[in-house]
Amino acid sequence: MNYKKEIKLLFYTIAIAYSLIFAFGINDIYLSGNCKTQQGGDFFHCLGIAMIPDQFQTLSLFFLVMLVFLLSPLYFLREEVYLAWRKFALWYLPIAAILLFIARPSGGGMSLGFDRESLTFHFSAYFALISILIMFIKSIKLRGK
Repeated sequence: MNYKKEIKLLFYTIAIAYSLIFAFGINDIYLSGNCKTQQGGDFFHCLGIAMIPDQFQTLSLFFLVMLVFLLSPLYFLREEVYLAWRKFALWYLPIAAILLFIARPSGGGMSLGFDRESLTFHFSAYFALISILIMFIKSIKLRGK
C-alpha cells in the first residue's frame, strides 16, 4: 500500500475513534450538568473535560498525539522517514499500552508517580519527543539522497 494512503487510513481511523470519545465526553457533560457556561462555568474548562474525559484519558491522549503526528509531519516527509517512524510506533505503542493497563489506577496515596494517569502523560510526551527526533534525524540523513 502506498505510504500516503496508509497514513490517511490511520488518520481517519484514529479520528473516528477519537470523535467517539469526544462525543462521549460531550454527552457526559450534558447529562451531568456540571459545566453550565451560563451559570459561571468556564467554557474552555468544559471543552477540556469533553476532549479528555476521565474514563478515557489514556486513549484520548494517545489519539491526540497520534493525530498531530499523522496530520502534519509524516504526511509531508519522505517514505523512508515514515517507515522508520512506523517501525518505532509499532514497538512503542503496544509496550506502552501493556504497561499502562498493568499500572494501578489513579489516586490512592503515595504513588511515586507510577499510577495510570501519570504514566499516560509521560508515555505521550516520550512518544512525541522520540517521534520528533526520529523524523528529524532520518530527514537529515536522507537530505542529500
